[in-house]
Parts: sequence; structure tokens; C-alpha cells
Amino acid sequence: MSNFWTRTFAGIVFLIVLIGSIVWCEYSFFVLFLFLSTIGTIEFYNVAHKGGLSPQKWIGVIITVLMYSATYCSIKGYLNPHFLFLFIPLLLFVFIAELFRNKKYPIENIAYTVLGVFYVSVPFALLHFLVFDSITLNYNFHVILGVFIIIWSNDTGAYLAGLKFGRTKLFERISPKKTWEGSMGGFVFAMVAAFFISRNFIDITFYNWLVLAFIIVFTGSLGDLVESMLKRSVNIKDSGNIIPGHGGILDRFDSFLFSVPFVVAYLMLI
Repeated sequence: MSNFWTRTFAGIVFLIVLIGSIVWCEYSFFVLFLFLSTIGTIEFYNVAHKGGLSPQKWIGVIITVLMYSATYCSIKGYLNPHFLFLFIPLLLFVFIAELFRNKKYPIENIAYTVLGVFYVSVPFALLHFLVFDSITLNYNFHVILGVFIIIWSNDTGAYLAGLKFGRTKLFERISPKKTWEGSMGGFVFAMVAAFFISRNFIDITFYNWLVLAFIIVFTGSLGDLVESMLKRSVNIKDSGNIIPGHGGILDRFDSFLFSVPFVVAYLMLI
């Protein structure tokens, strides 16, 4: 099978699994994103390892699984929300564990272990605030699916506009192919997507969907650049190879991971 057809088939399967798990029920959502957060965290530590560091991979993975699960349980009322404060001393345990590892660059190892939690684990854990009503605790996939649609629309618009009109480099040192013209095209596509989303997902007003689209385009573009910077720092093309032809979880969710904390913060304020 050619690379094109492999990439196409893998992309279709990925979308079916992603959208299907989000739409089906809260349990399929929980399982899928627990898997994604775990694999994404492992990928992050593998990237750091390729840069010559030795982050505490499995401690970071355990914290990721516990944080994701505990956030779900606290929102659903199965666990006292104050329990989440235990993750502060748990992160400090990383410092203690490094004392017994006798590895080169101990401070850098600690830094990357904690960074993996903040960069990957926290955004995935925050997803529960997007899908559960704070009063009824009912599962609602509208917001998270809308966020994905806006991200995909931005990516599509940026690619098409960049291909046709791209001239002015956006951030050549980090991502030579990205242009300002492409970014503007992505912004327009995202705003159009937000309009149509607001007509179907009326939980949020049209105005707030537009604001969310702006937030997602801006922060998502930065997230894309940050992940490119991370990969360039260790001279690799993809963060992983779990999705044939598409790279790893971090490659597919770079914009999403950076956008989610800002989206959650905005929705908490309105």
C-alpha cells in the first residue's frame, strides 16, 4: 500500500474512532482520552530521551493516569475535589525520586518530568470540564466536538490558503512552511466553522463560539509552533509513529493541547 493510501486510511480510521468515542457515551470518551493522554505522555518523555535526558517516564505516566482519573471522579462526585491538591506533593516526589537514580543532568530530568505532566497530562485532564455540566453532571459532547471542528477547519484553511497564496513566512526558524497568508486563511475557515457550529450546538451563544474560535486559532497556532520547536530541538520529524503516516499523538494534538486550558478558562468566566 502506498504512503498516500496508508496515510488516508489511517486518517479515516483515526477520525472514526475519535468522533465515535466522543459521541457514543462518557465511558468511551473516558477510555479514549485516558489512552491518548498516556501515550502522549510517553511520547513526550521519549522525545526528551532522544535529547540526551532521562526523565522519570513511568512516574510521569502514573501521575498522568491518576490525574486524569481523579479529575473525572471529582467532577462526577465520586471523589472529594480537595483530593486533587494531593498532586502538588506528588509532583514534589519527582525531586525525591531523582536522588536515587544517579542519572546525568538530574535537574533537567526533574524539569522534563514535571513539564510532561503540565504539557500533556493537565490539558487532557481538563477535558472533563468541557464535557460535564457543572450542575447536572450530564455528559455533553457539543463543546469538545466543536473545538475539534474549529481546529480542523483552521488547519484545512491554513493549508489551502498557504498553498495558494503563501508568501510571507510566519516563523521561519521554527516552521519554514507556515505563512501569514495561510494563517489568515485558517482564521477565516475557523470563523465560518464557528458560525455553523453555533447553529447546531446552541449550548453556547454565537458570540461565544466566535470568541472560542479566535482563542483556538491563536493558541492552537502557538501550540503547533511549540511542538515543532520541541521536535527540532532533538532533530526528529515526528513525536511518534502510532498513527501511520500521521506521526504520534503529540503531532495530532499539538494545537488541541495548547488550546484546551484557554478554552476551559474562558468558559469558566462566561
